[in-house]
Amino acid sequence: MRIVHLIESHTIHTKRIVDHQVRTGHEVHVVTFRNLAGEGPVSVIPVPPWENRFPYAHHWRGLTWWSRYLHASRPDIVHGHYLSTAALYLRSARAHSVVASAMGSDVLVDPDAMHARILLSALPKWVDLFTSGAPHLTRRMVELGIPEERIATFPWGVNDHVFFPAANLSSATSIVSTRNFEWVYDLPTLVSAFKIMSLGSTTARLDLYGDGSLRSSLEARVAKSGIGTRVRFHGRVDPRRLSEGLRESAVYVSTSKSDAASVSLLEAMATGLVPVVCDIEANRRWVSHGENGLLFPVGDAGRLAQTLRRAITDEDLRIRSRTANPRIIKEKASWDDSMKRLEEIYESVIR
Repeated sequence: MRIVHLIESHTIHTKRIVDHQVRTGHEVHVVTFRNLAGEGPVSVIPVPPWENRFPYAHHWRGLTWWSRYLHASRPDIVHGHYLSTAALYLRSARAHSVVASAMGSDVLVDPDAMHARILLSALPKWVDLFTSGAPHLTRRMVELGIPEERIATFPWGVNDHVFFPAANLSSATSIVSTRNFEWVYDLPTLVSAFKIMSLGSTTARLDLYGDGSLRSSLEARVAKSGIGTRVRFHGRVDPRRLSEGLRESAVYVSTSKSDAASVSLLEAMATGLVPVVCDIEANRRWVSHGENGLLFPVGDAGRLAQTLRRAITDEDLRIRSRTANPRIIKEKASWDDSMKRLEEIYESVIR
């Protein structure tokens, strides 16, 4: 099968899909504006500087190049990721079989803008089948005019050969975040909470894996807060190194204001950590407060600090999390099951 993925920003999360498909014998290529995943069968769309000066350029820049690329490559499947920015490009792919995946903010946040709502409402004319990572995402897609019968709902799973618990319950008091440094992930709230928490703790450490446009401002915030010796910026790392970093930690934290089925959360659960995450619907599907993790109000640094202290010190909670969370992932978010489902979707669309 010849597959072309259209991705606004190609990251480690989309790379693992591509790598899996290559290993299983497909001819796969990625077309993207930003290649953040490194090597691989990737083409970066060339964008003339003048195109970026016009309104809503991120929805249509490089469209002529993309149309020529499709004509030359003749894929069996075009798979668009992030619906709002992929919309017009998928219109150009109508001569091919087309699958489109909602990622989260593309349907939960972007439709606040009229032009994004218009693009999303037109997508069913151009797309054969859609995927969604969570039921609340699917409901929002239906509200935006996408027929429910054309949406397959399943999470992007976790590879339990890479993400698995440490041999023994760790005595570490380290906290880890694996979210990128962009506004939706609200890392400033985490830094503020960790400063508050640090006033009553001499051992806790915060490890930040990821990168993004807010990195320099976050580094400055950490330095100004006087907690620089206890916060480490690791940047983006490969999945095996990330898994090692998770196993060296005790608590996973996410301050994200919006999510679908967060792969970062699922990876942390697969390694048996205590997840401390915002009290939003996406997280309540996976985390029961006080049972296998803890929830806190979005943007509340004070409550987050209290919750992190509990997560670090509650040994019973840590034991329950280490036992229950890997089992939940194995049963409900298996990587092999997710990839099998995606393959079936491709085959049904081609038929």
